[in-house]
Amino acid sequence: MEAAAEDGAAVSGEEGVKLYVGNLSWGVTNDSLADVFNQYGASDVTVVTDMNTGRSRGFGFVTVPDQAVADACIAALDGADVDGRAIRVNVSVAREDRPPRPDRPPRDGQRRGYDFDGRKVYFGNLSWGMDHLDLQDLCGEFGTVEDARLITDRETNRSRGFGFVTMSTVAEAEEVVNQLNGQDVDGRVLRVNIANVDK
Repeated sequence: MEAAAEDGAAVSGEEGVKLYVGNLSWGVTNDSLADVFNQYGASDVTVVTDMNTGRSRGFGFVTVPDQAVADACIAALDGADVDGRAIRVNVSVAREDRPPRPDRPPRDGQRRGYDFDGRKVYFGNLSWGMDHLDLQDLCGEFGTVEDARLITDRETNRSRGFGFVTMSTVAEAEEVVNQLNGQDVDGRVLRVNIANVDK
């Protein structure tokens, strides 16, 4: 935590200290996030949204006056329940200043060696109640499901709202996209497309 705070000084300065706020529920807006941080003299409160859909991407940034206030925010709010989710609060560190993560090889311009697989389908905007078995059931009527994976938060093990399904053929995968993209499932409109991880 201390190391992060020191590194964070790189993105702080006269305009204050920038905090990263993660694990936000989709219902949190700039205004409701500002309400959470108001008592700390917060400014520049922003929930990051998807450029195309305008939906929250589940994280945001808040600027507070100085490092002492930043430390108080982290102590009080990291893990606090906001709109039903335990938010994460820490000092925002500029990407180029972050130490390399030991569990990830350095990127040399390639996307971690993934090969494009036309049978792999991306599912986005999943409801929080869905699990990998639901994904399997959804796709099962369009062919043979070889793999169904729900992406979860490493710390809380809660769904991050998206997942991947691998069908046995490209034709089946395309049928899944054609039939399920834009469908309302469990109150959410699904975003479904071929998982083109190389582009």
